[in-house]
Amino acid sequence: MTQRIALAPTDRQKLWRGHGPQILCRRPHPSCLNGVDNNVDLSAVGPCLKQHGYSFVGRYLGGPCYQFTALSLREAQALSEAGLWLVSIYVGANAVRRFSCGIQSVEQGRHDGQEAAALAQQVSQPRHTAIYLNLEPQQITPLETWLTYVDTWIQTVADSGYVPGVYSSTSQLKRIHELVGVNAAVLYWVTGGRIKAPHTPPPCPQEFLSFAHLWQYVHQVSVCDIPCMDIDSAASPLGMWSLP
Repeated sequence: MTQRIALAPTDRQKLWRGHGPQILCRRPHPSCLNGVDNNVDLSAVGPCLKQHGYSFVGRYLGGPCYQFTALSLREAQALSEAGLWLVSIYVGANAVRRFSCGIQSVEQGRHDGQEAAALAQQVSQPRHTAIYLNLEPQQITPLETWLTYVDTWIQTVADSGYVPGVYSSTSQLKRIHELVGVNAAVLYWVTGGRIKAPHTPPPCPQEFLSFAHLWQYVHQVSVCDIPCMDIDSAASPLGMWSLP
């Protein structure tokens, strides 16, 4: 039997949980949306993505485990002008068999949460929109170690005025969901259960994980002549953003 690790919340955590930004109270979109995510600049293909039925683009702000092209203000403007929503991703401290970077501690969680908010501000991302922590599946550190890091990151991002989200596997998201509580203002992006090709309309995230808001359901296909695109579905534009 898997042991459940329960971390006692501080008084500040108790006050924060269940009192998230009002954006989380909006009505869901009547149908689910298709989007993409990638680690390259997608400015040039924004119109093509929109033409092919994609509504949003997931792009990376940076982070201790990120070594590719980060979202710039220029790219955010180009994608917004193409009529696309943006989903921000921050690659935090990870410890998996393929790689390890950063330290999954309270101090690192606080630092990374502050950095995620600062990077969002650099690209003019509005407050009360979401930043997703990229937590790779199959963490090899003890459960309590990575949960403590994630919990601190979530609190810090929320305190900075943004909506915290987490991208990860079903099993790890379930652990985080148990930790922060059903009523916490946290968004979940699940990966797994891959489908071979994009669908229109897309399968909704709740079909794979009941509390998920986003689902990465196709892995590494070519879209608009850009290779290695991941395809995602979203329950609604909740937490997404664009520039005027």
